[in-house]
Amino acid sequence: MGIQLAAASGVALAVMLVAGFAADIAIVLTTGGPPVLDPAKIGSELLRAKGSTVWMVEAWLYTLMIIAVPAFILGVYAALRREGDPGLPGLGAIAALIFWLFHTIHNLGFVTVLQVVATGYTGAGAEGSAADAVARALLGFANAAFGFGTSVGGVFLIGSMACLGVATLQNGGLPRWTGYAALAAAALALIAYLQVIVPALGPIFGIPGWLLHIAWVIGVAVALVRGRTMSTSHRFGYAPAGVTTP
Repeated sequence: MGIQLAAASGVALAVMLVAGFAADIAIVLTTGGPPVLDPAKIGSELLRAKGSTVWMVEAWLYTLMIIAVPAFILGVYAALRREGDPGLPGLGAIAALIFWLFHTIHNLGFVTVLQVVATGYTGAGAEGSAADAVARALLGFANAAFGFGTSVGGVFLIGSMACLGVATLQNGGLPRWTGYAALAAAALALIAYLQVIVPALGPIFGIPGWLLHIAWVIGVAVALVRGRTMSTSHRFGYAPAGVTTP
């Protein structure tokens, strides 16, 4: 039952990630700007977001992804762990869960700005100035939680992808290409932190890294559905030493 739940959760997460990225593209096409709000020009950004139904749907979609994460990550851990391994599957799973927590905090900040601040925003008078200040504070907190090359959460994404990628290549248990995809995602997410020096590098490397992360989720979910964990120890419990599992 554990692997089946992990597979179903992985499929749900993969579908939500693809739908979320499609919604990001729709936001660009319908609002004339990226699917993020720039605190430096918050007034015009709130007016751009005001009344955008697709943006609200996108923000809630990303927020609700956390529901599918725990069972999926436990399934990945179960597929990759081996007796005597150095603990990379466990470290990767813990880092992944922490990353998704920060990711959810980030999106809750955006949901609050879109649903509460932007909805009635006019930009006029003292009320407009107060709304600007609230939105800047919420977005600053959200972007510190997760963002390409700007956040604490991004560090845990790098760590999880690196650990799970190496564990896949060392231990097997999942298709080998998913290990390479995870390592490439980690590398691109790490390079995105160079935007501290050159701001344009954040999205240039962060977006391809996120797409590789989505590809990794899809590949692992498909492997779990097909039962292609390529291991006799991919269950949620180990057999005692010296006992062969059926």
